[in-house]
Amino acid sequence: KLKESIAYLDGSRDSVDCILLDLTLPDAKRLDGLRTISKQFPDIPVIIMTGGDEEKLALGAIQLGAEDYLIKGEFRHNLLEKAILYSVERKKKKAIILNAERKMQMILRNINEVLILLNSELVIDWISPSVSQLFDLQDEFLFGKHINSILPNLAPENLEQGTLSSVSIPNKSLWVDINCSAIEDGAYVLKLRNITQRKLVERELSLNQIKNISNVLDSYEQEKEKMAHDLHDSLGQFVSVIKLYLLNSNVEKALSKDLYERVTKIIEGLESEYRFIVNNLHIPVFDGIKFDSILNQFFRELENYKSIEINCEWISYSQNDKTLELNLYRILQELIFFSLKREKSTAIDVQVYQENKSQIFKLVNNGKRLNLSKPEEKRRLQSTLSKVSLINGDLSLPLSNDEKNTYLLRIPLEQKFDLTFIE
Repeated sequence: KLKESIAYLDGSRDSVDCILLDLTLPDAKRLDGLRTISKQFPDIPVIIMTGGDEEKLALGAIQLGAEDYLIKGEFRHNLLEKAILYSVERKKKKAIILNAERKMQMILRNINEVLILLNSELVIDWISPSVSQLFDLQDEFLFGKHINSILPNLAPENLEQGTLSSVSIPNKSLWVDINCSAIEDGAYVLKLRNITQRKLVERELSLNQIKNISNVLDSYEQEKEKMAHDLHDSLGQFVSVIKLYLLNSNVEKALSKDLYERVTKIIEGLESEYRFIVNNLHIPVFDGIKFDSILNQFFRELENYKSIEINCEWISYSQNDKTLELNLYRILQELIFFSLKREKSTAIDVQVYQENKSQIFKLVNNGKRLNLSKPEEKRRLQSTLSKVSLINGDLSLPLSNDEKNTYLLRIPLEQKFDLTFIE
């Protein structure tokens, strides 16, 4: 009987190599005995003993986990011996494979990566169980679904080109790094790694850097504003006193007409120059005014003060961060002053456009060629280059053999001082 057999097996489990199970036991109906034995003694191989008219039932037993079946009265001793030996070895191999699978499942479930096998239609054929940790989803619910069900921002063309990198997962506050490998028959293997913590750290560092940049710019602009007031209060008053002095009739009589006119002209030029410097030291007002309007106004004022022609072409411009635009304004201002004073330019062409995910400012002037590779010349632009570095930009300086002096300022389009992290 089945009950007696189970009692015996409980007491001698370690000494039993194989179980021969008859499907016609009085206390077990059909395959119920096999189910009971397999559940209580999963490590011991089972061979079914059945009648000649029960082969379909025997095949069902194999599907339930029996290692083999023998038809009663139709096998010899040596066949039974072989069946037992083969069943024992198969069970051992299965145990090794199952143990390896359990370890692999444990590894795949606990690693901080998700492996995905996609077919040529980008449908998930297999996904590692660690997806439950990364996406809070069970792997069995994802089989047969399109990859965009968990990665909606993933474009199929990126898979084909192998140009994947880190992407954000909407509504999950999650960033993953994606590695893609094409395999046979148009299928792909994706490896997803959770990099959310790294992104959080990078964001914190970026915000601190932005705060430091803003403090530097604020301090710089405040110092310029103070210089403007000092110039106005001291030099401005001094120039005004000299002008009043020249208007005195006794002074005009004491000087020759030619000398008086020359001195008056020098004083007027000095007054114009100091007013120009004071005006450009003041912080420009950006609130409610577009950057192109502010820059064009600066160009027009410069043309009024100086004998220079400035042509500006706005092809495309999309920056809208006021702190960034203030720094851009100062950079362009300093480049133009350098063109006027050092290169003696009389005409400057400015072109504003976008290229390769960058905002471009191209300045071309007709001034004299300078060798800006020399340290003494490059030092004159050190303040400008520092401002460019603060906003992660790049400034290409003219080469001495260029036909015209060309400055190329590149600013990343995604460069902002008010960063957002996860949508």
